[in-house]
Amino acid sequence: MGNRPNRSTDAAVDLLVEQIHTVWESKDHLASVLSLDISGAFDTVNHIRLLDNLRRRGVPLWFVRTIRSFLTNRSTTLLVDGEEMVSRQLSAGVPQGSNLSPILFLFYNAPLLEALNMLDTPISPIGFADDINLLTYSESLDINYINLELAHEKCLDWARTHGMQFAPDKYKLTHFTRRRGLELTRPIQLGGVNIQPSSSIKVLGLQLDSDLQWKTQATKVETKMKTQALAISRTTASTWGLPLRTARQVYTAVVRSSMAYRAPVWHVPSETPAKGARGTAKNLQKHQQNCLRVVLGAFKSTAVTKLEIESYVPPLDLWLNSRVACYQARLELSGVGQQIRDACAVIRSRILARTQQRRRRTVSELQANMPGTKRKAWTERWTGGRIEDWDQRAKGKVLADWKDRWKAWRAKDIQPERDRRTPGTVPEATIDTTPTAQILKLHDGLRKAESSMLVQVRTGSIGLRKHLHRRRVPGFATAQCACGGGEETLRHMALVCEQETNRRDRLWLARGRPVTYRRLTGTPKGAKVFSEWMIKSGRLGQFSLARQLLYS
Repeated sequence: MGNRPNRSTDAAVDLLVEQIHTVWESKDHLASVLSLDISGAFDTVNHIRLLDNLRRRGVPLWFVRTIRSFLTNRSTTLLVDGEEMVSRQLSAGVPQGSNLSPILFLFYNAPLLEALNMLDTPISPIGFADDINLLTYSESLDINYINLELAHEKCLDWARTHGMQFAPDKYKLTHFTRRRGLELTRPIQLGGVNIQPSSSIKVLGLQLDSDLQWKTQATKVETKMKTQALAISRTTASTWGLPLRTARQVYTAVVRSSMAYRAPVWHVPSETPAKGARGTAKNLQKHQQNCLRVVLGAFKSTAVTKLEIESYVPPLDLWLNSRVACYQARLELSGVGQQIRDACAVIRSRILARTQQRRRRTVSELQANMPGTKRKAWTERWTGGRIEDWDQRAKGKVLADWKDRWKAWRAKDIQPERDRRTPGTVPEATIDTTPTAQILKLHDGLRKAESSMLVQVRTGSIGLRKHLHRRRVPGFATAQCACGGGEETLRHMALVCEQETNRRDRLWLARGRPVTYRRLTGTPKGAKVFSEWMIKSGRLGQFSLARQLLYS
């Protein structure tokens, strides 16, 4: 895997997870994964051995000569404390940073993977450049250890002939099983070093628990999100920093992508959009909420649904659904999905051939319970047809699911709130809109403080008496405005409050056209005028400094 078309890290990890689940089809079998470490892999490549491997695999002679020229007469210098050392010739290694080097290393360690596959033992090696993991399986821990010892001897043989050196003190070992009562803490000795099994193992950046429930991965991501959220708060806040569109782009391109690392492997989509997030995505949803509050400059009391709509960022689980569907489509169209199923079939046939237990389920029934098979079936339901016929345009599907969830939320929360309202009271001044990309145009040309004000205006979570009284903030025993004409809300300030009479003419957007609250909050021109008008009102201490800096 790796540095080849459609052989991504997602596919490599997916292959390993699918094989482990295949082993689990037999409740008597135990899977063990050993992660190897090669010391200075790229730096210690023997040029003669590499060229020989290329020739053995039928690479044209002219290209082998080109590679030889590429590796010959290379030199390097070191810069220490501003002093440049004497240039030194390099007699081994491939240059790190070159696009060609990882591909050359695939040819270099190919004999190792071939030797491991030819062993008459249940060993399944997975190589991604210089990252090598060995999967073995049997009915007992002792047999697994014997298999790993035999495989490790093959690794040492390859290392001796290729000038490589393994680092056993950096090996990682984890046993994957859902059987209870097993003693899985016994170490294995490889290369003179005792390798102590751990409850999880890191494979290509993804943490795999021994039961594949992804709890360790979720904990790792949550720890990373604390740093990511802090980085966003250092670049933008409610009244200063990056404009809303730029801050939103930073979140979607950097932070959200970090949360979604290897999501096609660990994310389990819901059958219907209205059900909401589940599993790991449900635990990570709160981090998206915290980041969107910073991006928008919104109050903590702002509803999650409104945060997503105002930023036009779909719920995390719905966006992850699209990642899963696109990944599965790439697997099927490239043929890698079938290769993964074939690799699992080899393990399945070997286990069934060696076990004496009666087969209570057919092979098709066993395959139907595999995570990859379930993911493929869900993708076909989500796309509404065969994967091969899908154009892989996921944004429209995500938006449709998002609108369905919004309608369910609106029917559940908005209408009961109207039914509970006391007759004669003025409704909360919030904007009730479906998810649409047009909402971002309201922030064109607005500075961060103005965008934050607009978001608070549209969501109704703002530092006025009506909201603060409803949230039971100390010191706000009543929601009445100081003018005595009603509750202090945004609509009251814009249209009724006597204290704003002298300033209200500034809200006129065009001659002869009446001022409407919808025009002030739902059009780009009105948003610019109303946000500036609200900041200049001086009623919100949060924007006092912004008022001085922006309009003085």
